[in-house]
This record gives sequence, C-alpha cells and structure tokens, in this order.
Amino acid sequence: MFDVDILEQNLERVQEWIKAADQKISIFLTFQGVVVTVLFIDVFSWISSNYYKFTGVSTILLVMGVGFV
Repeated sequence: MFDVDILEQNLERVQEWIKAADQKISIFLTFQGVVVTVLFIDVFSWISSNYYKFTGVSTILLVMGVGFV
C-alpha cells in the first residue's frame, strides 16, 4: 500500500519537527526561568525592606498574592 521509502521520509520529517520544537521549548523555558528569577528577587527584596509598614490584613493579602504567583 505504502512504499517503505515514503514512510521513512515521513518518519524523518516528523523527527525533525520534534527536534525543532524541543529546541524552541528549551530556549523559551530558559528565558522564562531567568525572568521569573529576576522578578522574584525584586519582589522579595521589596517585601523584606518594606515589611514593617504592613498591617495584619495587608500582610495576609500580600502573602496570598505572592502565593498565587
């Protein structure tokens, strides 16, 4: 029904698509990890320097907000 050469070409094409998608995802996840790390360092340094200004309710809301991130 199908020629073996055609099936091998299709298999190679699919493997190349998977390889290309894997490379793109790894670059994206690396970039995302760097951005999240820089963001959390900035947020937590701001919280630690301004912690004494928060009241009880705002502290709870702040902790809940950081927990959702």
